[in-house]
Parts: sequence; structure tokens; C-alpha cells
Amino acid sequence: MPDAPQQRPIEAGKPVVAPSADPYRAVARSSALLAAPVGLALLVVSALLWGSGGLVGGAVGLVVVLVVLGSSPLIMSWAVRSQASRANPHFPVMVAMGSWVLKVSVLALLVLLLAGRSWLDSRGFALTAGPTAVVWLAAEMRAFARAKMPIYDAAP
Repeated sequence: MPDAPQQRPIEAGKPVVAPSADPYRAVARSSALLAAPVGLALLVVSALLWGSGGLVGGAVGLVVVLVVLGSSPLIMSWAVRSQASRANPHFPVMVAMGSWVLKVSVLALLVLLLAGRSWLDSRGFALTAGPTAVVWLAAEMRAFARAKMPIYDAAP
């Protein structure tokens, strides 16, 4: 029987995400690939523990995390590549801060609208959203650290 190909361990300093024309999208993709299975597993646990309310709460939590955290790298991808970024180097920072304020406002409104709903179990929401967000953020930090994206303009 021929030897199976050996998988090499990830070496320190080597990029986790494949080099691409858009590293922000690659970071979002790699983060989603790690966080989504965790969220789905916790969604099942929520449904088993708290029934249909846990299932709905977990589903809402999973969608909120994936949309809110997944939008950040995609928004930054657009901001960095836009014409406005070439004219004003501060544009991506303004977009990042503005999108953060918008997301926090939407999340606060969402919490206020969903509080006390009988069809949604907040424990299922918390059990799914919390750990999934932590896994996403850890994966995103790791991917950004290893993406080797330059943070300055190269000298001419």
C-alpha cells in the first residue's frame, strides 16, 4: 500500500489564508469556515436543551454573529479598494468606525426588539452567539496576523 501524503503542520509565520487579490475576503472566508460549524453544533445543543425556543434563539444568534462579524472584513475590503480611499487615505478608518457605530446601534435595537419574546429563548441565543463570536474573532485575529498584509505604502 503506498504511503499516504503527510500533512505538514502549520509553521510559525506562514500565512493561514491563501494569498489573494483581496485578503479581507480571504480572512472572512477562513473565519466563517471555523465559526460556522461551532455555531451549528451549539444550535443543536440549544434545541436539545430548550426545545423550539432554544432552536429559534440559537438560529437568531448564529445569523446575527455571522452577519455582523462577517460584514466587517467585507466592508473593509470595499473601503480599501474604493476610489475614495485613493483620494483620502483616512477613508478606510472612517468607514470602519462608521460601520462599527452602525452595527452596535443595530445590535442594541435588535436586543430591545427581541427582549421578552416568548418564541425566542434568550439562553439559546446566548449559548450560540457568545462562543461562535469568540471563535470567529479568534480565527479572524489569527488570519489577519498570518495574512502578511502591508500596513504602509511601499517606497517608490
